Amino acid sequence: DLVAGPADGAVLHPGKSYVFIVKFNADEGLAEILKLYRPQRERAVQAFGVWARDKSAFRGLALDRVAYSGEALLIYDPRMDDRIPRPTLDEITQQLNASPLVRYAELDSILEIDSDACLQNCARK
Repeated sequence: DLVAGPADGAVLHPGKSYVFIVKFNADEGLAEILKLYRPQRERAVQAFGVWARDKSAFRGLALDRVAYSGEALLIYDPRMDDRIPRPTLDEITQQLNASPLVRYAELDSILEIDSDACLQNCARK
């Protein structure tokens, strides 16, 4: 009984945030920001916000974390985006992938385990 994240094109819940996995093309300034994440996370998050401020593809997105693979995990919070109507998850993915700064972007659809189902099924290993 695994429950996947919302489907592409789903209406965004105003109180929930969504994570996108983004691999950036080479950009010296951004590379420095992403390198800064491990030793100084807060500073990297702030620097990313400043870097992204004038780039429409990153509207409503903030740096959540950086994977060891070099991918950035950007968090989208509908409450931080004043567009009406709000973009769908598919539209956000498309806007990211359309940016010349982005090699690829996709929704991080993390699976959540229903704890009761796990208690019943996981113990049978």
